[in-house]
Amino acid sequence: MELTFRKRGPVIIFNLKGNVIGPDGLKLREAFQKAIELSGDRVRILINLESTGMMDSSALGALVNAYTHVQQKKGRIAVMKPSPNIHKLLQLAKLDQLFESYSDEDSAVTALSS
Repeated sequence: MELTFRKRGPVIIFNLKGNVIGPDGLKLREAFQKAIELSGDRVRILINLESTGMMDSSALGALVNAYTHVQQKKGRIAVMKPSPNIHKLLQLAKLDQLFESYSDEDSAVTALSS
C-alpha cells in the first residue's frame, strides 16, 4: 500500500494506492489517528479509495476506528471514488451506511468544509 496525504482547506485528503492488507491496516490506523489528533476540534477527513484494489479486516478496522474518533470530535469523515471491489466490500460490511461518499474531490471538499 502507498499512503499519501495532503491538506486542502480544512480537509485532510488521504490517497490510498494498492492493496491494504496485513500490517498496512496498522499503518493506516496510525496515520488516521495522527491526523485526527493534529486537526484539533475541526476534523475533516476524505479517503480516496479510487486506486485501492482490496482491503482486509485490519483495514476495515482502521476505517471504523477513524470513524469513531472523528465522531467523538463531532467531525466528518468521508470516502471518495471507491473502486468496485471496495464499494462491494463496504456494502457487505454495511460501512457504506456510516461513511459519506463522493464521486469527485471538489464536491467532497466543498461538502466537508461546511
